[in-house]
Amino acid sequence: MYLVVDDVEFTSLKNLSFSPQTDLTGSSIPINTFTVDVVTDQSISVGEYALLKDDLDNLWAKYIVTSAEKIDPETVRVECKSTLYLCERYKLDAVMYNNTSLSSVLDFVLIIPTEAQGTTVTLDYTLDSSFSGHTITGYCPEQTPRERLLWICFVIGAYVKTYFNGQIEILPIPIAETSVPLEKTYWRPSLTYRDYVTSIKVKYYSFAAGTPATTDKYVTVGETHYIITESEMSLTNTNAPSGLPKNELTVEGVYLINQNNANAVLNFLARWHFNRQAVDADVIDNAEYMPGQKLSVFTDPKTIVTGFVDNASFSFGKQAKAKLHLIATVGVESSMLTILYVWDTIQIGKATYSFPEGFVYSISNPYIDMTMNGHRYIFRPINAACTGTMGADDETKTEQETPALDLYQRLLEIISVDEATIDDGVVNIK
Repeated sequence: MYLVVDDVEFTSLKNLSFSPQTDLTGSSIPINTFTVDVVTDQSISVGEYALLKDDLDNLWAKYIVTSAEKIDPETVRVECKSTLYLCERYKLDAVMYNNTSLSSVLDFVLIIPTEAQGTTVTLDYTLDSSFSGHTITGYCPEQTPRERLLWICFVIGAYVKTYFNGQIEILPIPIAETSVPLEKTYWRPSLTYRDYVTSIKVKYYSFAAGTPATTDKYVTVGETHYIITESEMSLTNTNAPSGLPKNELTVEGVYLINQNNANAVLNFLARWHFNRQAVDADVIDNAEYMPGQKLSVFTDPKTIVTGFVDNASFSFGKQAKAKLHLIATVGVESSMLTILYVWDTIQIGKATYSFPEGFVYSISNPYIDMTMNGHRYIFRPINAACTGTMGADDETKTEQETPALDLYQRLLEIISVDEATIDDGVVNIK
């Protein structure tokens, strides 16, 4: 891992701590942070952007340096936060939205005043295309931009991602899932359970401009009073055992919930609160698995759970490792898929996977380096991937490989490659 600040690369890092998280349930928008001790005799300026990258130049975070303290003559302790921390520093005025386009609302919310009077900075964000055409209707009181962004994401069913990117991303809850292979999972993931939520009640609102009576609830924006009409909608957890004490989750006072989106909000909440199982799993994670993803992980060799990551706590060595926390997990029985890699009739490799019935898989076939009878072969796959749909029973598939290179007694024979060039006597092969 290395750090880039103001175009200067710092490659000697110690005590790197990075635990990105997101709140999929709509309760908060975390401000993500990383801290690191940088071995350098140079100074690092507060307020600059810091890019955290790995040795393959993958971007892990682009955050603002909020603290840079010299802890000894050769070490600077640096703390960096996502740009969302700027959204805590001032208040937005109360506003009434009426079918206002989502993009125009966000454009306004994410304009942040600077210390120089009359100047602003617009935070870089992307809105997933699935939200194009969305509008916002309802009232927002005086709030910080972060609080208003939370309300907006809550009513449209979105989450905020501020890691492994260079901007704020506003994304839908994913449908497609990614499978964490058994060989990347440390034994043994643990399951936990929250108390049953027996029902969810959501209050929704409409507003009419007018002069309120003494018994009316109302809000004021500028010189205009808006009379509030309050209604409610509820959903019962039919999977909760009968006889349990009532444990109702009530959402009220979010004035962007209206008749048109209340049902969607209910179902959004039910996804997280009616499924009480969670899983903690330690996995090898080189920026492949992150908060917001829908993942399938093994809890034992024959059982897979599928859920949504809300936190990943990384540790760093030759490979990165992460402790993942998954919520709303569901367990499914799985079957074993065995792939045999063969050259003609000779088996040169083998891989095993476990997938639930109906899982559509596409597994890249490897290049295999093997020495046989004094020949060192590099085998290339005939097919780029092994594909199929998992059935109810264990199954075995065969994938053919063919020699691409043959090194024998210091003589290299090029058999099958996409491209080969010679540059100053050096053979470059693709």
